[in-house]
Amino acid sequence: KKVESPPPPPILVTPTPGPEVILRLHGSNALATKLIPDLAEAFLKKNGADNIVRLTESEADKILVQGVIPEKLALQVIEIIAQDSGMAFKNLAAGTCDIGLASRKIDQQEIQELSSLGDMTSQKSENVVALDGIAIIVHRDNPIDTLSIDQIIKIFTGEIQDWSDVNGEAGPIKIYALDDNSGTYEAFQQTVLVDKQLADSAERIPSDVVLSERVSA
Repeated sequence: KKVESPPPPPILVTPTPGPEVILRLHGSNALATKLIPDLAEAFLKKNGADNIVRLTESEADKILVQGVIPEKLALQVIEIIAQDSGMAFKNLAAGTCDIGLASRKIDQQEIQELSSLGDMTSQKSENVVALDGIAIIVHRDNPIDTLSIDQIIKIFTGEIQDWSDVNGEAGPIKIYALDDNSGTYEAFQQTVLVDKQLADSAERIPSDVVLSERVSA
């Protein structure tokens, strides 16, 4: 008679949990490009994570900060999307982010649109993480190191169009400014230009980083 051996016992494989997005922060690139990734790394470290890395996805505006929590044996991911302050409130309303990043105060329309989430101006909802200033930048080879507010207004409104008019070397002034979705530009409009309009010749840029690169080039 042929004696058949019993089948081997099945090999049990414990699946490795995939990456878990634990927090989504979307909005102002002034916050999301540097400060928020630093805070995300510190948050993961405080919660015991190791092997912390920062990844930039194919979209230049998305940053993933991830680390491994030993107890969970899984990647914990914090998703950061850097665009503009308006995105913060739109994505909060759409439920696609957990924390909105803004470099300006929330406006009345946004307060109404987010009323289902509670009072967005209360201390429980609105948290100040940094105070910053607005810098007017020029190319490193430009000898100009001081401009008055009045000169800045006249440059950005197009009244002054040549560096020689502000004691610089002769040459046309090329204006770059953040676009209208930027909280930083909104603050510049309110505190510097006030009731005056930006020159039509100004090239509008969606990102602080891109604007800086354009000026340096």
